[in-house]
Amino acid sequence: MPIWYIIGFCWDNTMKLIEAKKISATYHAGETVFDNLSVTVYSGENIAILGPSGSGKSTLLKILAGVKDPCDGEIHRAKIEGRALRLALMFQHPMLLPWLNVAQNIALGGRYSQHECNEVQAGVLLEQVGLAGLGGRRVHELSGGQRQRAALARTMAMCPDALLLDEPFSALDIELRAGLRYLVLKTAEARKMPIVLVTHQYDEATAFGGRILSMEELGSLSPVSWRPRNVAALHN
Repeated sequence: MPIWYIIGFCWDNTMKLIEAKKISATYHAGETVFDNLSVTVYSGENIAILGPSGSGKSTLLKILAGVKDPCDGEIHRAKIEGRALRLALMFQHPMLLPWLNVAQNIALGGRYSQHECNEVQAGVLLEQVGLAGLGGRRVHELSGGQRQRAALARTMAMCPDALLLDEPFSALDIELRAGLRYLVLKTAEARKMPIVLVTHQYDEATAFGGRILSMEELGSLSPVSWRPRNVAALHN
């Protein structure tokens, strides 16, 4: 039975954006991934999910994002100003389109969310993730870490209401990982945008700060401790 840790920080816990009630999931062979799990994502909240491979972290993220349905239970997503909640999910792999250049891949993120992202705006995002001047390159011309950064820029171009990240920094070196983590957190804080992060690295999860919950049994969450978050400190 896998052990999960869920870590979160909340600026404004007055609005429920995503609420999962007693959800269950199984693999294709029918094996239970998790059962009777309940979790709520509030406006302005950070949640980091830690656990070994096969524990169901990515499955949970997909269910919260709406790209996978639970076997049982309920999922409720809030509406923002009368429209559907806009969720951006960044997978473990960059999943960039090879027939488009880097800037076009980023602009695609804006088009998906009906937020136009022109060449200048794509250039700004590229500079923010350390890829200035590489907008005209094809995907095969980028290193693994560069592709991951481009995928992050595409995700940010969606202007999401909530950001769901599946090990987004796994292919990056320590210095670059810290810089991008600061960028994501600073952007999220400014927009009061919640983050749900999946990572295998405990130090990365704790860098997001906040409330720590451990899942000792499938579907059972218990509080462990609280870590206040200081975004500015991450940049030092």
